Amino acid sequence: MKKSFLRGAFNRILHAIARQAPGAQSLRPFLHRLRGVTVKDGVFIGDDVYIDNEYPECVEIHENVAVSMRATLSSAAMRDEWSGLERAPWWRRGRSSPAAFPRGRWSHRRLRGRWHG
Repeated sequence: MKKSFLRGAFNRILHAIARQAPGAQSLRPFLHRLRGVTVKDGVFIGDDVYIDNEYPECVEIHENVAVSMRATLSSAAMRDEWSGLERAPWWRRGRSSPAAFPRGRWSHRRLRGRWHG
């Protein structure tokens, strides 16, 4: 999933705006949708929430999920490009694992490809 430089820069600018913008149930979810994150109805995104910059399209936030302030949502758990993360199985190399946050859940901890509540 190689992206152009302009698309990556656009995603990062939108992300910086979304982290500080008002509108936890309106503007922030809209900005993350523009980045490629799947955000369903009734989602609350708190202040300074970090959602994966490299592969935002691999993150899904379902209906009625509340993501609390300063949470990190990342789909990087299976990526083997960085030495600091777990190695992916041979059939998953070079792919990012999707991170889905099911309906009615809330998060307050660091997340890597799964939800905590």
